[in-house]
Amino acid sequence: MTTAAHASSTAVGAQLLASATSYTCTMLGRVRDSDLARRTPCERWDLAALFAHMEDSLLAFTEAVTGAVSMRSPVTGRSSVEPVRRLQTLAGELLGAWEPPPERGATRIGTAPMATSLVAAAGALEIAVHGWDVGEATGGADPIPAALAGELLAVAPVLIGPHDRGVRFAAARPIVAGASESDRLLALAGRRPAPRR
Repeated sequence: MTTAAHASSTAVGAQLLASATSYTCTMLGRVRDSDLARRTPCERWDLAALFAHMEDSLLAFTEAVTGAVSMRSPVTGRSSVEPVRRLQTLAGELLGAWEPPPERGATRIGTAPMATSLVAAAGALEIAVHGWDVGEATGGADPIPAALAGELLAVAPVLIGPHDRGVRFAAARPIVAGASESDRLLALAGRRPAPRR
């Protein structure tokens, strides 16, 4: 792939990051202090634990702009006085770091290279799905926007492999006939979309 093609595909990835972040910040805006102990669709995680994971993820995808992401152990048990504001601040820093999108073709994840455009798409997938998790934990998420979900569906089979099941994602769930792009993406990510309210 040429440098121009790399730059173009990375720009698309950066747009996905922006869309996913916008959606997730909307879901975060509904969280109240009293919600932090609520269970989430992520097995064994309450909302406070999910926020700690999301903080680590946002930091890692921001670090990716430098061309490498260190494989550090996740921080557990983090306590933040204002976790929602912290996540919103980190989301803004993430978007600032990816504007303009980096022109390099590959980013090193630990010791393995990965296409930078795919790193951006992985970030968008992570952010969007966890945004939905936040919404579900606090009374019901809006669907992931159709255009965003459709773009992520195209790359999700590359980003969610068999080795990710039971580690990063639960087993895929059946996709019902006529399911929306959002519900199809969530099923692929191991979520059971709630009936529309």
